[in-house]
This record gives sequence, structure tokens and C-alpha cells, in this order.
Amino acid sequence: MVEADVKSKSRARVPAIWLVPIIAALLGLWLVIYTYMTEGPEITITLSTAAGIEPGKTKIKALNVELGIVESLELTQDMQRVTVKAKLERFAVPLLRDDTQFWVVRPRVGPGGISGLGTLLSGSYIRLAAGTGSAGRREFVGLDNPPATPAGTPGLKIYLSSNRAGSVSAGDPVLYRGYRVGQVDSADFDAEAQRISYEIFIDKPYDTLISENTRFWNASGIALDASADGIKLEFGSLQTLLVGGVAFDLPEGELPGRPAEDGDQFELFPNQASIEQKVYEHYAEYVVLFPQSVRGLSPGAPVEYRGIKIGTVQRVLIAEWVEADLTRATESIPVLIRLEPGRVGLPDDEDAVANLQETVRQGLLARGLRATLQTGNLLTGSALIAVDYYPEADSATPGEFAGYPEIPALPS
Repeated sequence: MVEADVKSKSRARVPAIWLVPIIAALLGLWLVIYTYMTEGPEITITLSTAAGIEPGKTKIKALNVELGIVESLELTQDMQRVTVKAKLERFAVPLLRDDTQFWVVRPRVGPGGISGLGTLLSGSYIRLAAGTGSAGRREFVGLDNPPATPAGTPGLKIYLSSNRAGSVSAGDPVLYRGYRVGQVDSADFDAEAQRISYEIFIDKPYDTLISENTRFWNASGIALDASADGIKLEFGSLQTLLVGGVAFDLPEGELPGRPAEDGDQFELFPNQASIEQKVYEHYAEYVVLFPQSVRGLSPGAPVEYRGIKIGTVQRVLIAEWVEADLTRATESIPVLIRLEPGRVGLPDDEDAVANLQETVRQGLLARGLRATLQTGNLLTGSALIAVDYYPEADSATPGEFAGYPEIPALPS
């Protein structure tokens, strides 16, 4: 019985020579698991050029903290761009999101000044700006230039639209009463709509200054306005004088209204004076047939009653003038004007317009209401339309031209 137990124990004992490979195998397995658990992700970044990037040397950084290194470079299939393959540290995984941005930091000179001078000694590197979108992305398209506002920056992103580019460009400051509170991120021209759109970013906590009634204007340099209203000269700050910019504020007497939200659209006005010009939604349109040259009269010129602005000039009815009776067309030039009851303190609604039209038709024309063309600015030759009473004028009956009611005119 004792002999059988001894034989059983001898068969169960593992020879010492096998301990070394078993321990090595366990250690190798542990290293594989540890490497898998601690190894960082591989990412690809597509760039327009590989200038300043060297495999094995160029670092990837965020806030000057090294996150990884470039491993290889290769051309895309169309041979137009460069694909950068890089290895990141494990702790950088939460930074890889749908809106994460990459760009090469190198010495640059632009409207915002000189940047990247530190890379003259240390060499170029790839900057990472973490976004706030969904995590898990591994393939990115790098930016050709550093963004004015890196992804994830707290603040408000809105859009401006204008029919003229002026001197506003990406990187220009956004000012509130002369203080910089944001910047223009990008500018783009819509060929179909023939308008320029700007993406601007307002830094926190200044985003609370923007509401639905906020008005933006081009604050670039010097603005000269010579019209029938006179000559106006506006100077911006020294910064906007040199590089341009956008300013904003509330029109005088306007309430803020609803706070602005990301993606809201605003109009970019040409200057500060234009934001005070209220837009009236309801108006009555009339045609004035002038028996003389309308040289100096342009769209937007004022229509006044004894110096008080009551409307604006819309356009000269060229096409309607050509289609009209040739005998009458050679005698008078038709000009379309717009009278706005809201300008004189009346309600800006349809009832006020209807009352105005009825008053003009029933009584004002019989009392001698006439329109004349007058010079508004001697220096520029800009003209305006003046409406007043002329009791000695010949009586007139309400007429029409091209479907618009007519206000008779007197020669200047």
C-alpha cells in the first residue's frame, strides 16, 4: 500500500526543467495582455502637404503635451494629398472625436500677427484640438491653416450674411464697443445666392451680449457715406483700421429680445449708421412721373415731407417705361417710391397703410399734394424727392402707371 502511494506521488510531480518555459509563457502572455491594455490607438490624418513633417520625429501635441508621434507618410491614391499615420498614447483616446481638429504648427505670418516662432528651433509639430462630438473616430482631414477658434472652445457660433465682401476676412476681430470679444472664423461666397457668408465665434462669457435684435456692421477702417442725407465719416479702432473687423450692438431704443443660439443668422450692415435704420414691414407704393432728368436720384434716396423722412425711393421703372405709351414715355420718367406710415409714428400695420392710401386718394391730391425732385447734397449731386402741398397747382385726378397709383409731380 505504501509502495503504491509513492509511485502515485512520483507520477504527479512536474520535472523542474519545465518550470522555466512555463514561467516564460505566462510572462509573455502577461506582456501581451498588458501591451493590449496600454497601447494607444493608430490614427490617419490627411494633409495637403507634408512640409515640416518627418516620420519618427514629428510629435503630436495638445496644449504642449506630447500625445504621440508620426510613424509614416504616404501619398493618397489621386496623388494630390498626403496621408500621415501616427501612434498616440492610450490617454489620448478620449480626445479623438468627430469634430477633433488637426493642423501643422509652423511659422506663419497672417492678419492676426506672427505665430509658430517656437518651431524654428524645435521643429514643426501637429496640433490636436479636441472636439465635443461622438468619440471613436480614427481618420481625420487636417486643416491647411490654424483655426481661428479651435474645436471645443466655449462660446457662441453664429453666421453673418452680406451682399458685399468689404474688408472683412477670416481672423479679423469681433468688437463690442471697441473691446474684442470674438473673431471671424471663415468667409465664403455663395455664387448661386450671390452673397458672402461669415462664420463668427463669440467667446464666453461675452456670448450673452448677443440676442435676436443685435445688429452687426463692418467696422473696418474708415467709412465714408456721401448721399442725399449728407456726408458721414466714421473711424474704427486702430486694429480695424489695419486689418478690418466686425462690430455689434443694439440699435438705440431696441430691446434685446430672445438670446441668440448656435447657428443663428444675422445680416452684416455696411456701417454703424445703417443699423439705426429700422426696417418697416408695411408700406404703400406710388409712382411719380417726373417731367425732367432724374440724374442723381438712386434707390434708397429719401422721400421727405418738409424735411421729415416718410419713405424711400425704390427704383426707376425702366422696363415699364419702355413698354408704356411712347408719347407719354417721352414726356415723363416714372420713379417708384415707398411711403411708410411707421416712420411718422403711425402703427406699422396694414390698417395704417389702408388709411394712408384712402386719404391720399380722397383728399390730399385735391388739396394740391405734389412731388418735386430736389438736390439733397450739393457736393455729390445726390437727389431726393420732396412731397408737399401746392394749392395753386392744377387740379389732378388719381391716375395709375404700370398698376401703381400716381402722385403728380411738378418741375423743379
